Amino acid sequence: MRHVIGTQIGGTVFVLLGAFRPPLLRAPTTILCELTSWAPQEDWALQDRAPQFTVGRGGSQATFWSALTASTPELAGRTPEECERRLRELGATELGRQPRVLEDWSRLGDGRYTGHLDGDSSTVWLTVACEGRLPPPPP
Repeated sequence: MRHVIGTQIGGTVFVLLGAFRPPLLRAPTTILCELTSWAPQEDWALQDRAPQFTVGRGGSQATFWSALTASTPELAGRTPEECERRLRELGATELGRQPRVLEDWSRLGDGRYTGHLDGDSSTVWLTVACEGRLPPPPP
Protein backbone atom coordinates (compact mmCIF):
# COMPACT_ATOMS: atom_id res chain seq x y z
CA MET A 1 0.00 0.00 0.00
CA ARG A 2 1.52 3.34 -0.99
CA HIS A 3 0.80 6.52 0.90
CA VAL A 4 0.72 9.86 -0.84
CA ILE A 5 1.06 12.87 1.41
CA GLY A 6 -0.43 16.17 0.36
CA THR A 7 -1.03 19.60 1.77
CA GLN A 8 -4.12 21.69 1.18
CA ILE A 9 -3.91 25.47 1.28
CA GLY A 10 -7.08 27.28 0.42
CA GLY A 11 -8.56 25.48 -2.56
CA THR A 12 -5.24 24.13 -3.85
CA VAL A 13 -3.98 20.61 -3.02
CA PHE A 14 -0.26 19.91 -3.31
CA VAL A 15 0.52 16.16 -3.62
CA LEU A 16 3.95 14.79 -2.74
CA LEU A 17 5.38 11.51 -4.03
CA GLY A 18 8.50 9.77 -2.86
CA ALA A 19 11.25 11.76 -1.21
CA PHE A 20 9.97 15.18 -2.19
CA ARG A 21 9.28 17.53 0.72
CA PRO A 22 6.79 20.40 0.74
CA PRO A 23 7.88 24.00 1.07
CA LEU A 24 7.40 25.44 4.54
CA LEU A 25 3.87 26.82 4.56
CA ARG A 26 1.73 28.45 7.21
CA ALA A 27 -0.97 26.33 8.87
CA PRO A 28 -0.97 23.42 6.39
CA THR A 29 -3.52 20.64 6.57
CA THR A 30 -2.09 17.17 6.01
CA ILE A 31 -4.06 14.76 3.85
CA LEU A 32 -3.11 11.07 3.75
CA CYS A 33 -4.45 8.93 0.92
CA GLU A 34 -3.81 5.25 0.26
CA LEU A 35 -2.92 4.16 -3.26
CA THR A 36 -3.06 0.40 -3.76
CA SER A 37 -2.73 -0.02 -7.53
CA TRP A 38 0.64 -0.46 -9.20
CA ALA A 39 1.45 1.34 -12.45
CA PRO A 40 2.91 -0.80 -15.25
CA GLN A 41 6.11 1.29 -15.10
CA GLU A 42 6.53 0.36 -11.43
CA ASP A 43 6.11 -3.36 -12.18
CA TRP A 44 8.59 -3.20 -15.05
CA ALA A 45 11.16 -1.31 -13.00
CA LEU A 46 10.75 -3.76 -10.13
CA GLN A 47 11.12 -6.83 -12.35
CA ASP A 48 14.10 -5.37 -14.23
CA ARG A 49 16.03 -4.00 -11.27
CA ALA A 50 15.45 -6.51 -8.42
CA PRO A 51 17.98 -9.06 -9.78
CA GLN A 52 20.66 -6.33 -9.76
CA PHE A 53 20.13 -5.91 -5.99
CA THR A 54 20.01 -9.63 -5.15
CA VAL A 55 23.07 -11.57 -4.00
CA GLY A 56 23.72 -15.10 -2.74
CA ARG A 57 21.93 -18.35 -3.44
CA GLY A 58 19.35 -20.55 -1.80
CA GLY A 59 18.86 -19.93 1.91
CA SER A 60 21.57 -17.27 2.00
CA GLN A 61 20.04 -15.15 -0.77
CA ALA A 62 19.39 -11.50 0.10
CA THR A 63 17.81 -8.62 -1.79
CA PHE A 64 18.72 -5.07 -0.82
CA TRP A 65 15.18 -3.69 -1.04
CA SER A 66 16.02 -0.36 0.60
CA ALA A 67 18.79 0.32 -1.91
CA LEU A 68 16.51 -0.74 -4.78
CA THR A 69 13.73 1.67 -3.84
CA ALA A 70 16.16 4.50 -3.09
CA SER A 71 17.93 4.23 -6.45
CA THR A 72 14.96 3.57 -8.75
CA PRO A 73 12.91 6.70 -9.55
CA GLU A 74 9.85 4.67 -10.59
CA LEU A 75 9.76 3.09 -7.10
CA ALA A 76 10.41 6.24 -5.07
CA GLY A 77 6.86 6.28 -3.71
CA ARG A 78 6.98 2.65 -2.54
CA THR A 79 8.40 1.10 0.61
CA PRO A 80 10.89 -1.78 0.48
CA GLU A 81 8.21 -4.04 2.01
CA GLU A 82 5.70 -3.11 -0.70
CA CYS A 83 8.23 -3.87 -3.43
CA GLU A 84 9.11 -7.27 -1.97
CA ARG A 85 5.44 -8.19 -1.58
CA ARG A 86 4.59 -6.98 -5.12
CA LEU A 87 7.40 -8.91 -6.78
CA ARG A 88 6.29 -12.09 -4.99
CA GLU A 89 2.72 -11.42 -6.22
CA LEU A 90 4.14 -11.22 -9.75
CA GLY A 91 5.58 -14.72 -9.31
CA ALA A 92 9.26 -13.97 -8.75
CA THR A 93 11.09 -16.66 -6.78
CA GLU A 94 14.74 -15.62 -7.16
CA LEU A 95 14.84 -12.98 -4.43
CA GLY A 96 15.64 -12.80 -0.76
CA ARG A 97 14.76 -10.92 2.39
CA GLN A 98 16.28 -7.54 3.30
CA PRO A 99 19.53 -8.29 5.18
CA ARG A 100 20.53 -6.38 8.28
CA VAL A 101 22.52 -3.36 7.12
CA LEU A 102 25.41 -1.57 8.79
CA GLU A 103 24.39 2.08 9.26
CA ASP A 104 26.46 5.11 10.26
CA TRP A 105 29.56 3.11 9.45
CA SER A 106 33.18 4.04 9.02
CA ARG A 107 36.27 2.12 7.97
CA LEU A 108 39.02 1.94 10.56
CA GLY A 109 42.71 2.20 9.74
CA ASP A 110 43.23 -1.55 10.23
CA GLY A 111 40.57 -2.39 7.59
CA ARG A 112 37.74 -3.20 10.02
CA TYR A 113 34.37 -1.49 9.83
CA THR A 114 32.40 -0.10 12.73
CA GLY A 115 28.81 1.11 12.92
CA HIS A 116 25.28 0.20 14.01
CA LEU A 117 23.01 -2.53 12.63
CA ASP A 118 19.54 -1.36 11.53
CA GLY A 119 19.19 1.41 14.08
CA ASP A 120 20.46 -0.74 16.97
CA SER A 121 22.24 1.48 19.48
CA SER A 122 25.03 -1.05 20.07
CA THR A 123 28.27 -0.50 18.16
CA VAL A 124 29.58 -3.43 16.12
CA TRP A 125 33.01 -4.02 14.59
CA LEU A 126 33.42 -6.20 11.51
CA THR A 127 36.56 -7.72 10.08
CA VAL A 128 36.12 -8.23 6.36
CA ALA A 129 37.81 -11.27 4.83
CA CYS A 130 36.58 -10.57 1.31
CA GLU A 131 34.96 -7.46 -0.14
CA GLY A 132 32.47 -7.40 -2.97
CA ARG A 133 30.47 -4.79 -4.79
CA LEU A 134 27.31 -4.84 -6.84
CA PRO A 135 28.02 -4.32 -10.53
CA PRO A 136 27.18 -0.87 -11.92
CA PRO A 137 23.93 -0.64 -13.86
CA PRO A 138 24.27 -1.05 -17.63
CA PRO A 139 24.55 2.21 -19.62
